[in-house]
Amino acid sequence: MFLVNTRKRNKDKTFEHEKMPKGGYTVYEFKKASGGKEEQEKTLEDIPTDKDTLLLIHGFNNDFDQVTGAYLGFEDKIRKAGFQGNIRGYGRLGSRP
Repeated sequence: MFLVNTRKRNKDKTFEHEKMPKGGYTVYEFKKASGGKEEQEKTLEDIPTDKDTLLLIHGFNNDFDQVTGAYLGFEDKIRKAGFQGNIRGYGRLGSRP
């Protein structure tokens, strides 16, 4: 699953609450909830565009591992319901202090 994130990434690859400069974002691909440490940085061009897309928009200042875990759980449910398209997430996520 791909996630567009507007939070800065720390050197240990976790995410903080500080936002990137206005208009800034990074695209990540993730397969499990990991606090940001397992995610691979990608580009918008890496996201497939040949299918319908479902975009998940999450709330503000939530823990990265909890949100990605919730996204993956939702993806599993929507796939079981028969959705064949792309599922993408967007959120302003960070690690809680």
